[in-house]
Order: sequence, then structure tokens, then C-alpha cells
Amino acid sequence: PHLTGETIRQGRHLNLQGLQPHRQIQIPTVQGRIQGGGHRLKTTVQQAAVLASGLPLQLGPGAPRLVPQLAQLAEGRPVVQPAGLSSKANISSFPQYDELRNKANSNILNHWNEQAMNLHWFTPWDTILNWNYPTAQWFTEGTINASYNCLDIHLQTANRNKKAIVWEREDGITASFTYAELHERVSAFAYSLQSLGITKGETITIYMGMNPEAIIAMLACARIGVVHNVVFGGFSSDALKDRINDSQSVCVITQSTTKRRGNDVALFDAVCNALPFCPTIRHIICKQKPNLSTHDITIPIIDWDEFIHHEHQLEAIPLPSEHPLFYLYTSGSTG
Repeated sequence: PHLTGETIRQGRHLNLQGLQPHRQIQIPTVQGRIQGGGHRLKTTVQQAAVLASGLPLQLGPGAPRLVPQLAQLAEGRPVVQPAGLSSKANISSFPQYDELRNKANSNILNHWNEQAMNLHWFTPWDTILNWNYPTAQWFTEGTINASYNCLDIHLQTANRNKKAIVWEREDGITASFTYAELHERVSAFAYSLQSLGITKGETITIYMGMNPEAIIAMLACARIGVVHNVVFGGFSSDALKDRINDSQSVCVITQSTTKRRGNDVALFDAVCNALPFCPTIRHIICKQKPNLSTHDITIPIIDWDEFIHHEHQLEAIPLPSEHPLFYLYTSGSTG
């Protein structure tokens, strides 16, 4: 169902009968537009019912009440951000953005050289760009690690105890991790992956829902130079099979089920259906204990929680600047 801005404000013409409380729907504004584009506001049936009743909508612990902002958008009025918010941004104004763009256009190599210096490098580079059409190689003498730049750089700062992830599942289950906590889990998981004999340059396919474990798995792979191949949890076993084989993955990290639009999606079952056609897989790591009674699997199933060696921490390894980080499959709509 689509709700108009008038429906939000007055609670009229809203029929939610027979719809699951956590089903995703869209709320267009009166003209079907938000200023600056044709985007739509996503919400759930349960949240829409609250909006239509005229009550404030609380999305989670500490989340702001959104009804006034939604009403402003519905009337075509922009939502004004709190004073001082933009001053905390790296680029806080359009003039500052224009200045940066013009400077980049005048010397593009110097621009990217300056931007690269904002990251942590284990060893510096001498050459900004090696260009031999159609191949471009950047900062080739430098060594770096994406996991280090996401986590380790914060450990000696005030950000150490700042929230790195605040997560809420659609059924209300929540979790949060500080940078220090996330670093501990990622370092321990990286050690555990290495203990399986998975080495730099090999590929792991991650087939999970949108939860913190997926992020931990990605950062752990990056920490040891293992390429991660994220497959969307809504894809079929056939799509999963093709992506495992394309990347020659040696391991699949998955979970028994995940929540999507109010339904339980059986991810582990899809992995089991794909496995007979994926000869390179040596290991399966599964969050949540799966039901193995209906599957004939010869590869041992490793339980996520039992697998992580929290007593061990693995340092991020320096990697060449052109070392592959991940596989990314684009959707058909983006070319």
C-alpha cells in the first residue's frame, strides 16, 4: 500500500488488514517527491499504523521522534538540520566542496595523493599512478590494510569507546559494538579463519542477513588478505552457486535463517542446495545451530560461536595497495 502525506497527517484511507507488522512499505509525499529527488520514505506496516494514528513514532532506543519531519516532507518543506551539524563534516558547505573540486581538477594526481595520506599506510609509496592503458595501478610501493583503517586507528583515541555499530533487526532485537569491542571480535575471528589454513589471496563467500556478524566477517577477511565475496541473502541457491564458483571460494560463512520483511529466510538450506555444485568449498561456518537432519553434507559445519578464539588477537597484515579486497556483483539495473 502507498500512503499519501494527507493520510499520514489525518489517518484517513489506511487499510493494513492482513499485512504482516514488519512488512516494508513506502510512504510517498503529497506530490510523490522529496525535495531534491524522487525518493520515497521506507517504513513498515506497524510503523505506518502508528503514524496514521497521529502518535509519535519511536524507532529504537534513543532514536528521534520522526512525525514532525515526515509531516514537513509530506508538505514539500525541507527538514532543517540542527545548528552546528554541518560544521562537524569534512566538507561543511557547497563553497568548500567547489574549492576542493576545482583544486582536484587542476592537479588530479596531487589531489589523490593528498587524499591517500589521510589513511594509515605501513609503508609509503613513491609512485602515485602507474598508467598503462587499460591498466591503472595506484600507490604501488605502499602497503595498507582496510581493516586496520576501519578499527585499529581508533584504539588510541577517544573513539575507542564510541559506538561503531548500532544495529536493530526488524523484529526489535538490538545489538551495539564500540570500536574496541568490534576490534576484539574481528581480530579473534581473523585468527580463527587463519587457523583453518585459509591464506592470503583465497576467497570466502559471505551469505548472511544484514547483521553485525556479516561486518565482522568482512573485516576479518580484510585483516588477513582474504578476499570476501558478499552474496545478498535474498538470492537463490543457483545465484549463490554461480558466485561461489566464479570466485573459487574455499569457505562459506552463513547463518541458519535471517529475517527479511517479516519472514524467516533459510540461508543454510540454500547453501546446502548449492554445495554439490561447488567443488572448491572446504569449510562452512554457520551462525545459529542449523538443522542437519534433512541434509546430507560431508563438509563439517563449524558453529560460529564455538569457532571464535576470543583469547587470541591477530594483527592486521600489511598488503600491497593493489591487493584485491572484495568481489562485488552489480545488479542488472545498474549496468
